[in-house]
Amino acid sequence: MGQLRQFGTDTINLSGEAMKVADNSIGTSDIIDGTIVTADLADNAVTQDKIALPKMMSYRQSVSVADFTDGGAAAGTLDLSITIPEGAVYAYTLINNVTGFAGDTSAVITVGDGTDVDRYNTGTPNVFATANALSAGAPSGTVYHSGAKTPKLTITSATDFTLVKTNAAGRLDVSLFWYQGY
Repeated sequence: MGQLRQFGTDTINLSGEAMKVADNSIGTSDIIDGTIVTADLADNAVTQDKIALPKMMSYRQSVSVADFTDGGAAAGTLDLSITIPEGAVYAYTLINNVTGFAGDTSAVITVGDGTDVDRYNTGTPNVFATANALSAGAPSGTVYHSGAKTPKLTITSATDFTLVKTNAAGRLDVSLFWYQGY
């Protein structure tokens, strides 16, 4: 099972001297979710308000080769135990603590969403050899989530994923980072 974390706060409070509005600097405006829905403001009319901020979320899951489904060819797949919610904006993927997915002559990883095999990373980081940390690169797919998505790991070997699975040594930690609350 993975670990979900939230960074930052839900709102910023603006009050008193923390926010000065000059005369005639705000006319009619609509910030509906941030709650400044006004017509002409008089001097010192804004005394307190809240502006909702997006939160940086992170999710980390440790996986081993035994967790993957052997697709009967060169690839093994695994759906992670998290759903990235609708409205989220994806930021970054990090791969740590790799114990090599050996047993064949190569093993590379992509992180997708079940439709786009590499939505959450650029390239194909090598997980064949043991490594402390691997950059998965920037997201290569659409970063805005118009619907909820479950991330899917795909490890592809040179010939047959069964050889990787039989070796039974592979493991890694994958961390996903996104903003939500827009």
